[in-house]
Amino acid sequence: MSAAASMPGMAEMPGMPGMSAGEPASVRSFALAALMWWTMMVGMMVPSAAPMILLFGTVQRRQLAAESPESCGWRCSRPAIRSLGDVQRAGRRARRSR
Repeated sequence: MSAAASMPGMAEMPGMPGMSAGEPASVRSFALAALMWWTMMVGMMVPSAAPMILLFGTVQRRQLAAESPESCGWRCSRPAIRSLGDVQRAGRRARRSR
């Protein structure tokens, strides 16, 4: 079944001025369409993906800090342990010199 048969009166319609099929797509029009598509994808995907990306980064940082022997807990407590040892040594020397 053709379009003319399914829509009576279609054959009598005049052509619409300025509505031709146009010229073939150029590299410029393709680049513009690709840029618009890329911008739309970033605008739609980043807001929904950002929370999960940030959560993954936080979990990874905490996991690496907990597994590392050089984590802040050990790095921060090592000077305190050394200074306690120095205080004990100084106390022993003071007792010996009496």
